[in-house]
Amino acid sequence: MKMRVHRCWLAGAAAMLSACAAAPTRFYTLVPPAPATQTQATTAATLQIEVLPVEIPLQVDRPQMVVREGGGRIVPVETRQWIAPLATEIRSALSADLTHELGADDVYGIAAAPKLPTYRIALKVQRFDSALGAYARVDALWSIRDSDNGRVTCASTVSEPVPPGYAELAAGHQRAIAAIAAAIAGSIRDARQDHASLACPDKN
Repeated sequence: MKMRVHRCWLAGAAAMLSACAAAPTRFYTLVPPAPATQTQATTAATLQIEVLPVEIPLQVDRPQMVVREGGGRIVPVETRQWIAPLATEIRSALSADLTHELGADDVYGIAAAPKLPTYRIALKVQRFDSALGAYARVDALWSIRDSDNGRVTCASTVSEPVPPGYAELAAGHQRAIAAIAAAIAGSIRDARQDHASLACPDKN
């Protein structure tokens, strides 16, 4: 009897190990690949940005991808996780997109160059929805404050259609964050070109 129990335990353990080996954890990022060429040299930058830490909803503040299913059900997927905390991933992606769009340096956490105008950017994500094979949606409020204490607060809602697959879902969220970054960058560019106060873009 003891030998049979031992064999059953070994069989069960082997099955569990086999199941674990068949479902490895995969990691994803929201940070886009670095561009092959820089559009503007760092030494030629005429402004700098400071991207503050991002606020996200508690429902998605976890390592796992949280996928929306029918009937209001959301499921954390244990084998599909973000490579860093989601708020950090969003901030890093936003920073990368903005530095590329504006040809600026992100000086958050370091000493800013005193002679360059600085734009402080805050982002509060209100919804971060992931529907596998359907859409990646980000609703957010964002604000910009310039060196003269001018400030604007705007809202963006971006929904990107995505094909089936978790990599495709992550790519959809990359595009959504890039669209928000483009709206923020457009607001800064318009204010600088027109020598005007910061304003929300007409379409965001």
